[in-house]
Amino acid sequence: MVQLPVSCMLPDDEFNSPNIMLGKSPERDREIDVIQNIIRWCGEVGIPSVRYNLYIIGIPRSEREEGRGGSSNELFAGSKWIRMRL
Repeated sequence: MVQLPVSCMLPDDEFNSPNIMLGKSPERDREIDVIQNIIRWCGEVGIPSVRYNLYIIGIPRSEREEGRGGSSNELFAGSKWIRMRL
């Protein structure tokens, strides 16, 4: 399985395809063409499926907090939630 470059990240994440989410043409159309080509190439080399994660509003999170062993954890704490940019 191949992960398409469409993600659950916020639209300003440059690694993904932000213009698909933001509807900015002609960049949006170029990004859609790239994804169509990836799907076509997967079919040509025998990859049976592709996947993507797309959440229109992203994944709501509050600030990171330190966890066990000094790890940095993502979480959602309603009392600390920072409103996402839309």
